[in-house]
Amino acid sequence: MRFKRCLFLLTLALGLMASVMPALAQEVTISITPDTIPLESPFEISINGLEGGSSYTITLIFVDTGAIVYSTDETASDDGQILMFMASEPDDATGVYEITVSDGEQMIASGQFTLVDDGPDADSLADLPQRNTSNVTIMPPSG
Repeated sequence: MRFKRCLFLLTLALGLMASVMPALAQEVTISITPDTIPLESPFEISINGLEGGSSYTITLIFVDTGAIVYSTDETASDDGQILMFMASEPDDATGVYEITVSDGEQMIASGQFTLVDDGPDADSLADLPQRNTSNVTIMPPSG
């Protein structure tokens, strides 16, 4: 009887540890700057809290239709970050887009931004850090 009780307590302890361990994992976050983007304007996607050196699929979905408009596989830096600089094209549909991050098995994070057809609003873009990357556009890999 004592053996069964110890086995039960051990099983219970292992079950509790398994349920607590995911909660101890670092939360994956997505930041999109700015979150309202005029057509043909650059924007930055920063994904943090990833496992360094691991590969992730980044997918861009147009929410109105559910269409996947862009997808790429990226490897997180040693400090667990993926940083992407993008720009919309003049013929991109305006509206809400969702960015998802998956680890090959499941979606682990998502974020949204809105693409608008207005020209750049100087007030909304004034807080962006000045970088020499505004001319970088990530295109789907060819081949």
